[in-house]
Amino acid sequence: MKKLLLVVISALAVFAVQAQNVLDPEVLWKFSRVSDPRLSPDGSLAVYAVRNVDWKASKGNTDLWLVDVASGKSRILTGDSSNESSPRWSADGKSIYFLNDAGGSSQLWTVAVDGTNKKQLSKLTDDINAYGISANGKSIWMAMDVKVRKFNGKDIYEDLPKLPVVSMMI
Repeated sequence: MKKLLLVVISALAVFAVQAQNVLDPEVLWKFSRVSDPRLSPDGSLAVYAVRNVDWKASKGNTDLWLVDVASGKSRILTGDSSNESSPRWSADGKSIYFLNDAGGSSQLWTVAVDGTNKKQLSKLTDDINAYGISANGKSIWMAMDVKVRKFNGKDIYEDLPKLPVVSMMI
């Protein structure tokens, strides 16, 4: 009887401890989020994006990382306060293209695989949403929002006359 009581008390203690380790939103935000892995042309390296979020500051940052496929060793490639995302390899595997919001809008940048020679390639007025590089590396395509027309919010919602002018996007 004493053994059974001891087992029941032990089980309840384990359940009580486990109940405190719930995966709520605050806990989930502490995990880094890995996305968009891309293998180098020769297959020796992979580049990927890692997003970290500071729950209390309500702010996040995305950086690019490289991993050596053979050894599994990772190192940060871009690690500043701007967000770097959407990495793509150059055709020769010596540099990586990516989107960066350092100037206030998402633009195309490049960096050498060793982390040097980071430079901005585009200086457009609007954000680049997506891009791609041709197999030979000689052409780059970009996708962006297109402004169709400006209109007043009251033109659509007559009961809300103080809505600001907005741009319609397609």
